[in-house]
Amino acid sequence: MTKLLPVAEALARVTAAFEPLPGEQISVADGLGRVLAEDVHARVSHPPVAVSAMDGYAVRAADTASAPTTLRLIGEAPAGRAHDGTVGAGDAVLGRIIADYPNEALQSRDDPFGTLARAIVGQQISVAAAQAVWRRLEDSLGTVEPGRLAGASVEALLACGLSRPKTGYLRNLAGGFLDASIDPAGWAALDDDAVIAALTLIKGIGRWTADMYLIFTLLRGDVLPLGDVGLQRAMGTHYQGGGKLRGAEMEAVAEAWRPWRSVATWYLWRSLDPLPVEY
Repeated sequence: MTKLLPVAEALARVTAAFEPLPGEQISVADGLGRVLAEDVHARVSHPPVAVSAMDGYAVRAADTASAPTTLRLIGEAPAGRAHDGTVGAGDAVLGRIIADYPNEALQSRDDPFGTLARAIVGQQISVAAAQAVWRRLEDSLGTVEPGRLAGASVEALLACGLSRPKTGYLRNLAGGFLDASIDPAGWAALDDDAVIAALTLIKGIGRWTADMYLIFTLLRGDVLPLGDVGLQRAMGTHYQGGGKLRGAEMEAVAEAWRPWRSVATWYLWRSLDPLPVEY
């Protein structure tokens, strides 16, 4: 028999106790926002857990052997409600954006080096420009991994469209992964502030890059990257009629999205970019 739990307890159990298990999925079972952890019963001794959500949207965490981990909002909101209270009740603007991308989600590549390297490439340039540089790196190196990147000449990296400082940052990152002076193995056990502190000790990595790592590798749900130009532009577009919001104003709007500000940020990025943002 399926056991019903309060939303906070059930989400905590699903995201913590069940997270390492392959095949895990949470899906909205009905319009009232009931969420069911499917297929878990085949892998653990206790029955699946149904989550009693506050509204029609819930967060799905999927972790399989063949697919990246994802965080997304799924389900249909009841009339008059934008999305689940765990994300922020009453934000009709965000609710409309989410509804525009029903089959897309924030995904993790589970690749610490790749996420950091992509984020360095993407510093202070558009998503499209960063993707173009990354494609040239892949064409040049085959696979963008520490050994190949460290072995590439400065001239070859510059020819891919990297600036000279970014070339140095990437070579330093690759060297750190190769000699294990950069070891991400323990970062998942740290809280967000501790991860940021560890990452920003690495040359070329600042708060924005650390935020991208929290969002895209560790899938931390409540990161709000205030320094991200894309988020600033998206929030200005949707919440200020194309104007610009100050940091404090952005934080005030985003209070409604806790504890899933990372997910809301991803959907706001998606509303502006022709392709999903990935790092």
